[in-house]
Formats: sequence, C-alpha cells, structure tokens
Amino acid sequence: MKTLDRYIARLYLTNVIALLVILACFVVTIDFALNVDRFVGRAQEIAHEQGEEPSTVRTAVVTVLLVADLWWPRLLQLFNFVLGLILTGAMGFTISQLVRHRELIAMLASGQSLYRAAVPILIVATLLTGVQALNQEFVLPRLAPLLTRDQGDAGIHELGTAHVPLTRDSLGRVWYARSFNADEGTLEGVSVWER
Repeated sequence: MKTLDRYIARLYLTNVIALLVILACFVVTIDFALNVDRFVGRAQEIAHEQGEEPSTVRTAVVTVLLVADLWWPRLLQLFNFVLGLILTGAMGFTISQLVRHRELIAMLASGQSLYRAAVPILIVATLLTGVQALNQEFVLPRLAPLLTRDQGDAGIHELGTAHVPLTRDSLGRVWYARSFNADEGTLEGVSVWER
C-alpha cells in the first residue's frame, strides 16, 4: 500500500470507529435513562444480598458496573446489526473530508483515477465484514445466555432452571420436561408422546 492508500484507509477506519462509539454511547445512555430505577434497584439488591447497607457512592458504582455487565455482550450484537449502516456512513464522511480538503482534486490533477480512492475503503470494509462474520459465528453463540438478560437480571450470569411446557417437535411428537437447567444443558423428567 502506498502512502495515499494508508491515509485513506486510516481516515475511513477512524470514521468507522467514531460512528460505532457514538452509536454505542447513544444506545447505552438511552437504555440507562429509561431503566435507571431497575439498575439502581438491582444494585441495592446486590448490596442487601451481601449483608451491607447500600451507600450512595457504592450504589452508583455498582449501577455503572451493572450497566457495563449488561451491555458489553449486547454491544457486540449491535455491532453486527449496524455495521453495514456504519460502513456506508463512514464512507460518506471520508469522501466528504477528502472533497473538503480538495484531496480528490489533487488526485485527479496528478493523473490518478478516483477508483484508486475507493480501493482502501473497500479493503477496510471487507476486513470489517470479515470481523462481523467471525463475531456472528464464534463470539455471539458463546455469549447467547448473556444476551437474553434484561435490566433486572444485570449481574446474573446463571440462567437457572425453568419449566418446559408441552412442546411439539418437527416430527409431530409432543414432549414435556419437568425442568430444564440451562446452565448445565440438562432436561429432567422428560416425557415424549408419539402420535
């Protein structure tokens, strides 16, 4: 890669990261503002579980940690949802910065094609799409239990046991389980009825 290619790629990647950070901050702030009572209630509940009186500072610190605990896996999922939009927006910002500083005109004046300006953008976009695919296939499946939590479950990493109602499978069988332990992946008291 030549200096111009590295410059355009760096500018584009900077715009992608800036847009991702801005969007992530926006989403987390909105969620926190709408659910602050649930986060604070959970922080006070944790303090009572540990047998301590919740002070204001402790409650505030634990609340911030609960928001971070709830949102870090969700931000990885959000990355997959909005990457296409972010790549398009960052491309627009990158090209507009190059136009504003008259760098595209300088490229044309030197006899270079404007397609050359698109190559580093396409390379970075392809690499980020590869990161998105790896995230989707390898990271998010491992974080699936953490993605099902809501604000009241922040700080809890165990899924626990749940009752499984009558369920019909693809072969027409009806089955029932007394309990499903999601942490261990086991069913207890399973009954299957063939039709």
